[in-house]
Amino acid sequence: MTTKNQYANTALLMSEENPFALKVAAFDGTTTRKFLDRKIFTGSIMEQIDQTMAYLSLNNHIQSTINGSQREDHYDYPTDALREGVTNAVAHRSYFDRGAVQVELYSDRIEILSPGPLPNGLTVPDILSGRSQPRNYNVLSILLHFNYMENFGTGIRRIEDSYAESKVKPLVKAGEGFVKLVLPNNNYVASSAKADHNEVPKLIPVGDDRQQIINYLENNPLARRSQVEKLLAIKSSQANRYLHTLVQDDIIRKVAQAVIPDMNWSIKVLITSLSLSVN
Repeated sequence: MTTKNQYANTALLMSEENPFALKVAAFDGTTTRKFLDRKIFTGSIMEQIDQTMAYLSLNNHIQSTINGSQREDHYDYPTDALREGVTNAVAHRSYFDRGAVQVELYSDRIEILSPGPLPNGLTVPDILSGRSQPRNYNVLSILLHFNYMENFGTGIRRIEDSYAESKVKPLVKAGEGFVKLVLPNNNYVASSAKADHNEVPKLIPVGDDRQQIINYLENNPLARRSQVEKLLAIKSSQANRYLHTLVQDDIIRKVAQAVIPDMNWSIKVLITSLSLSVN
């Protein structure tokens, strides 16, 4: 506290009376035309980080693939990248700027905007190479003490490392009044992307049990409804419903009393899920 019995600047940011908020918006598609959801998180900067991470975790979907007998789960976004991106935006922002940290969710990416320019003449190549000029040293020290950060100057490189095996890569932009981090969605396939024969592949909603049916049919020539029931531990009515929607979506077809994968769509699912190339 100050001699006037008021919070010092750093203490104010760590208190419930923190006047700076963090805004989150979710959009339908890849533009800002249609809002799906919006949130404003207040309170201490640590509480804002926790609330934002909880929200992003709920929206960080999983796409599963089966390789042999092993199931592999692929998140839309590396957890480390989300954590570092949000924490860095709060920790390194300019608190002379009254604007809020903004997190925007699109189908193909997440954008995290931090108010204020890069400090002390730093450039984007500087921070990508690991150079660090802390703007808010006391804030960084507290976040480091409470394990919100690993170390000064390593955040951007940790984000890059989390995308090391991805085809898409994160992007950092900086202007006179902002720094923006763009995290691409690893599981996103643009609806305009053309597959073999210039056709658009069908995408199964992430986390849908129907994906398990497709995975099974890719490794087995036929499957009866009873096998689907056992595979998913569901009743016959629900199995029928899943199979019917897959037929409607032209992903499988029914032959006599069994369902088999349509070969073309089987290949397209593989391209989408496993990033395989088909000659």
